[in-house]
Amino acid sequence: MTATFVALHALPGRIQDILAGDLEYPGLREAIAAEWGLDRSLPEQYLDFLLRIFRGDFGTSYVLRQPVLEVVGSQLLPTVELALTAGLLAVVIAGAIALLTPAVVAFRERLRRWSSSCLPRRRYSGSAFCS
Repeated sequence: MTATFVALHALPGRIQDILAGDLEYPGLREAIAAEWGLDRSLPEQYLDFLLRIFRGDFGTSYVLRQPVLEVVGSQLLPTVELALTAGLLAVVIAGAIALLTPAVVAFRERLRRWSSSCLPRRRYSGSAFCS
């Protein structure tokens, strides 16, 4: 929580300037500062931030202008579905690799034995074919 607060206030420039973007009209930045409580001292802002978090009030999204809990909540089910699908896929792939590894090792061993029995014993002599 503290890291989020510090990161937000460590951004270059004032927060109200960032939120206002390229918009220019009288009183805009002051209105943003008042709306988001940026016109208060940093300790007051931090205390208010902590109290709201402990009450479960995560505020309003700057971009979407909706409560943060609603925004996060609307994406919770798709996120869980994606995580479960990824986990299931990982288990299936890991199981397939675990089951195929002994077969691949056995095939390589058979290939090694076959190739060593088929190679001529001396250079330029012997048959190149297995008998």
